[in-house]
Amino acid sequence: MKLRDPVKQSQVSLDLQDVTHEKGYIKFGPEHERITVQKYRDRVKTLIKTLKRKCDSLHN
Repeated sequence: MKLRDPVKQSQVSLDLQDVTHEKGYIKFGPEHERITVQKYRDRVKTLIKTLKRKCDSLHN
């Protein structure tokens, strides 16, 4: 390969934490209940859907 650099460069090794596997938690309520962010998001979405069904003024 004519455009390849003739000097071999060493690889850099990084010890990085994989943040995609970390779970975030939320504490809420008077009892400081602790659940994952995803479960909290699901609860909020369910609550909003319930409110939209019950209240006509929330419909688009």
